[in-house]
Amino acid sequence: MKVILLDTLTLETKKVDDINTFNWHEHNWSCDCNRMSYFTDEEDDSNTCLGCHRYLVIAAEHFISNPEYANLDYPATVKELNEGYPDDLLKKFGLI
Repeated sequence: MKVILLDTLTLETKKVDDINTFNWHEHNWSCDCNRMSYFTDEEDDSNTCLGCHRYLVIAAEHFISNPEYANLDYPATVKELNEGYPDDLLKKFGLI
């Protein structure tokens, strides 16, 4: 899957095309913990989830990045890829 991420504090965006849909939707990249890594070199060693507060997927394009794991790449809406994020944040950036 190809996505564009938005840092809602700085309004900086990043294009990412190497993470499958499953990870954006419901696994490691579904919250700020790993999404943050595209915007900073800082690492969070607290072992506490950062939650869903800052980094939004604002655009997504489905494609199979690795045929071996095709079952992990499936179509998903931007709303689905930001499932844990507050509706008011999604509304602020026109995502719902």
